[in-house]
Amino acid sequence: MDKEEIKQTLLQLESIEDLNFIIEAFRMNHSLKPVRDSAIIAQAFIGEILKDFSQTNVVSRIKSPESMLFSMLCSRKRDLNQVNDFLGFRSLVPTIDNCYELLEELLSDGFSPYWRVFDSLDRDPTLYRSLDINLHIENVPFQLQIRTPTLEQACQKEELAHEKYKKKRIEKFKHYLHNDKEWGIEFRLALLKCIQLQFEQGHALAEKASFSFKDALDAYSEKPLNYHLIRHLQLSDRSSEILGEYL
Repeated sequence: MDKEEIKQTLLQLESIEDLNFIIEAFRMNHSLKPVRDSAIIAQAFIGEILKDFSQTNVVSRIKSPESMLFSMLCSRKRDLNQVNDFLGFRSLVPTIDNCYELLEELLSDGFSPYWRVFDSLDRDPTLYRSLDINLHIENVPFQLQIRTPTLEQACQKEELAHEKYKKKRIEKFKHYLHNDKEWGIEFRLALLKCIQLQFEQGHALAEKASFSFKDALDAYSEKPLNYHLIRHLQLSDRSSEILGEYL
């Protein structure tokens, strides 16, 4: 696969699945297998714990390779452990108060926040509303979205649907590719090459040892994940009060 083919794939991107062309050409599914195997174990571990809290309805997913690659290219990241939702969970609870109560229970039971907290539960009803937070326990980092069934239904409506959100991100990404002199197509092509090398090096490290999920992510990254960093914040009065000692 030559540079021009890759370039045209990115410039003409219509869906995240179009990146399968690059994923297959660079054998990224093979490179990512050790860390994805580790994520499957972590997914089962965290899923069982979350089910014990307030009898919440929990669903989970591991980010697909093409979605992961798009996130890294779009956000200008070369370290896999900066993909904050590689492993993601969603808990549905009856009320808004229950969302905060679940967070309090998790923190009191040994979970700790890191990297990103986004509490939009008190926003305008026409906007995305959820309590999204990155947590870790026993060297398993993950993203948790907490919201009510009513808010979940609202997220599935056309204006807030995830598919529409992805299409907007793709259009914004392509705008930068075509028009931004600093972060445009040549920068993303160079970044893609760095990501490919990081994945290959990560595979070589991860397949030789039995790692925790965090260690596996760090093997694919230049810098280890910093649990003490909370960078992206949007807080309500309630979540600010709950998370006060961590901020």
